[in-house]
Amino acid sequence: MDVFFRPRGCAVVGASREPRKPGHQVLRNMQAVGYPGNLYPVNPRETAIAGLGCYPSLTALPEPVDLVVLCVPAAAVPGVLEDLAARRRERGDVGGLITTPGGYAETGTEEGRARQADLERFCRDLGILHLGPNCIGVIDNRNRVDTTFLLGTAHQPGGVSFLSQSGALGAWLLQSWSSRPRPVGFNRFVSLGNMVGVDLVEALAYLGEDPATTAIGMYLEGYPDARRLLTTAAGVAARKPVVVLKVGVSDAGRTAAASHTGALAGSDELYDAAFRQCGVLRARTMEELMDTLHACDTLPEPPGNRVFLMTHAGGPGVYATDALASLPELEFAQVLPSTRDRLRAILPPFSSVCRPEGHLDMTASGTVEQHAAALETLLADPGVDAVVLLDLPTLFLSAEELAAGLLEAYRRSLAASGRPKPFLPCLMAGKWVVEGRRLLEEGGIPTFETPDRAGRALANLVRYRALREAARRAAALGSGAGAPAAAGRRVLTELEAYPRLEAWGIAVARWRAARDAAEAARAAQEIGFPVALKLVSPDLPHKSDAGAVALDLDGPEEVARAWERAEAAVRAHHPELDLRGGLVQEMVRGREMIVGGVRDPQFGPVVMVGMGGVLTEHFRDVSFRLAPVDHRQAGEMIGELEALPVLQGARGRPPADLDALAEVVVAVSRYLSTAPGLVELDLNPVMVGERGRGCRAVDALMVVSG
Repeated sequence: MDVFFRPRGCAVVGASREPRKPGHQVLRNMQAVGYPGNLYPVNPRETAIAGLGCYPSLTALPEPVDLVVLCVPAAAVPGVLEDLAARRRERGDVGGLITTPGGYAETGTEEGRARQADLERFCRDLGILHLGPNCIGVIDNRNRVDTTFLLGTAHQPGGVSFLSQSGALGAWLLQSWSSRPRPVGFNRFVSLGNMVGVDLVEALAYLGEDPATTAIGMYLEGYPDARRLLTTAAGVAARKPVVVLKVGVSDAGRTAAASHTGALAGSDELYDAAFRQCGVLRARTMEELMDTLHACDTLPEPPGNRVFLMTHAGGPGVYATDALASLPELEFAQVLPSTRDRLRAILPPFSSVCRPEGHLDMTASGTVEQHAAALETLLADPGVDAVVLLDLPTLFLSAEELAAGLLEAYRRSLAASGRPKPFLPCLMAGKWVVEGRRLLEEGGIPTFETPDRAGRALANLVRYRALREAARRAAALGSGAGAPAAAGRRVLTELEAYPRLEAWGIAVARWRAARDAAEAARAAQEIGFPVALKLVSPDLPHKSDAGAVALDLDGPEEVARAWERAEAAVRAHHPELDLRGGLVQEMVRGREMIVGGVRDPQFGPVVMVGMGGVLTEHFRDVSFRLAPVDHRQAGEMIGELEALPVLQGARGRPPADLDALAEVVVAVSRYLSTAPGLVELDLNPVMVGERGRGCRAVDALMVVSG
């Protein structure tokens, strides 16, 4: 991909004198960024554009050209491609092509799809690396390349690189960063468009190996092989932060599944879980994306999660305290007694020091010097990992003077300790603090408009410390086959599923098959009362809803009567149902959990654990991971459940055997990843006993291919 970022020569086909046309703005942007190579406008109707000699065709260009940018309508592209093919035959140079116009497969028309297929075939046959179509190109601030037609981009070098499946959203980010008091620096930007040629995974892997890229941002709408994308992201996130804004969070368009697991595994739930598993930071808003990327590039990694809030404004300080307290990744710092004494000595007499812990309100009488001294004192305390500042300008507290004082104090702190800690200043009041913010950012300290945004950026820096280790583990997940078509699936009855589970080492509550009521009564006597009775049919994935289950039966006669009632109820509603007998099973007590898995079309094998029973889909207290998982990861999944306190023994109840539950999760994940033909598996409920008592499945729904 170096051809896009270090081209010796670049031709802009469709160059124009008209400032409102992309072919004009691309030339202007290449000139504005200081592109060092040969830049050639191509337009048969012009002789000069933007001070550059204009050429009628690609074959007429005199010097080597590595990159061609197409700024002509889609209907005119085939003629340009003929010219490009002739150039390749004669000179053998053009290695990269960026196609900016739309009108391809994104239109959803046969004409657009055919046009895109022709473009893909052309680039493949000639060995040309292609970006687009329907994209805005690339920017490289270090190598001074800007093939976009964006207005007002500040070409400030930095460490962030950004990938976007949307040109407009990429423009939003870059132009927002360019509008800050000091433009935010970035390294590279790639607009992917329809991904004919260069796709998301290839670009992500390339930027992951780029030494000048310190953090990678991504706008993601979707990817056909989500598992490949995420395992690639894990490999990158083990070395540098990857921050993703994922949109399209609805379940629309997903194929209905027979199991609870399939019904619960909406694509966004899977993306969310896989992001955590693969060490990827997920931003929920555009502001969080921009702030987190900027923080990753400019702030030091926090040594821990203990934050101290300092301010001179009462009400905003309370608001900021709530904002920081709402972030589970952070906790308020508790400083040394000597730090408290020092703060009381240097601050105005009515200052509120550590009431509550981790909070300082020096009141409106705090001077620049007192702000600076307090910051140095807090950064020197070993119990403080980061400081958030919240301030308003006043007639007697200039934003510029405050910024200069804080910047010097931070530098003195760094020189004294040699161990940088994050400092996140929020200078409120819009245009009144622009110069103050500019001074801080020119000094290398990012500023924030609100404490909410500062807190979320800091929380993500803290999260990345933990996610980096997760990324190292997840990088070895590998590929996984997706689900076969629905027509190639078969639902197994419990009579078929239980032997498989037992062969895999998954404990199942004792059971016996029965062909009629009399056999069921004899089987119940063998097992011992009380028992459960279930009628079996591949057409009844959820037997309770059909009246095919009876529980707590306490004698042979009761079992026989229950069989007759269940069969009558089922036949009344499903006269043609394929009943295949039934089974009798021991009644097992414990906490009802669900353990399941699916082979998702995009994610491959996925495992789930959650609160079980008939209301599983209503409560949706579940956790997902890409399979397979180990015991530690299974424990992390259980730890994410809202019901964890109940499982741990809330209100005096004995704790559940969570280790045994984790082993079931591991087993299901392993066999979903390796067992031939296994498509879905639903163990609901798994009855989890008290600690040391293990757990047993008492119901199973298994779907296989074939």
